Amino acid sequence: MKGIEIQLPKENEFTIKTDSDFIKLPCLAVINGKRHSGKTLSVVNYIREMKKRKYCDRCLVITPTYASNKNTWDICGITEEDVLLPSKSVLNQIKKIIQQERDEWDSYVERKKMYKEYQKVIAGASLNISDELLMQKLMLYHEFGFLDEAPKYKYGDRPARLSLIIDDSMGTDIMLPSAGLTKFTIAHRHWGNGMGISVFMLVQSYTGGASQGLARPIREQTTQLWLFKVAQENQLKKIFEESDLEIVYNKFIEICAFVHTTQYNFLLIDFNAKDDKLKYRNGFKEYLNVK
Repeated sequence: MKGIEIQLPKENEFTIKTDSDFIKLPCLAVINGKRHSGKTLSVVNYIREMKKRKYCDRCLVITPTYASNKNTWDICGITEEDVLLPSKSVLNQIKKIIQQERDEWDSYVERKKMYKEYQKVIAGASLNISDELLMQKLMLYHEFGFLDEAPKYKYGDRPARLSLIIDDSMGTDIMLPSAGLTKFTIAHRHWGNGMGISVFMLVQSYTGGASQGLARPIREQTTQLWLFKVAQENQLKKIFEESDLEIVYNKFIEICAFVHTTQYNFLLIDFNAKDDKLKYRNGFKEYLNVK
C-alpha cells in the first residue's frame, strides 16, 4: 500500500556498537578446521581483541581440555571458574550465568533510580528528624550505601557483554539432542531476557553424524564462518551449497586455496556483514574483493 512508512524499532539497551572493521555482535560463529589447524589460537586472540575494545567483559568456555591448553586460554584471560565440561546440562548452567548477569544489571538500574530519588530528597528536605517517613527513607538509602557513594556496576554504566567458546566438544554429551545445543545457539541473542551472548563453536567437521557435525539449523543461523584448510572435497561442496554465496564454486575453491597457502590461516565469511564489501576476509588481515 502507498504511503506506509517503515518505522524502525528503538535501539536495544544490549546492542553492542562495534568499529567498522569488526563483526556485528552478538554473533554465532563457526570455526571449522582439522585438528591442529589453529582454531583455538585464533579464537582466543579474537576474544583478547574483543576485551581490549570492550566488546566482551566475560568469556565462558566449554571444553574438556582446559588444563592441557591453559597457556593458550591465558592469552585472553580465561579464568578457571568460567570453564565448564561438556555435558547434557552444561547449557543450563550457561543460561543461569547469563541470567545472573542480567539480574545484576537490573538491580543496578533500579538502584540508580533510587539514588536519583535520594538526591532529590536530600536537596529538598529540611532533614527534620521528627519526619518519620523521611527518616525511613534515609535508613533505606543508608542500607544501599547511598550516603557514601553513588551505586556502581562492575562493567561501568552499560550491561555485561558475554561470550561463549565451545571447543573440543564434538562427540561429547553436549551434542546429544537432549542437551539443547541447537535451541541454545539459535536463540543466543535472547538469553537473559535479551542480554544475549556471542557463541564461537570450534568444530572439525561442519557437517557429519549426529554427534560429529553441526545440526542443519545451527549452520543456517551461523553469522560468521571461519574456514580453515579442509581436506575433504565433499565438505567444501557442502559448505558452498549451504552458504548461498554469490560466487561460483571454482571461484570459492580458488579463494580457499589462496588463503590457505599461509599456514594456520583461514577464510572468514561474514554472512551478517555491515557491507557487502566486508563479507570475505583473509584471516584477520584484509578484506577480499572476490569480484
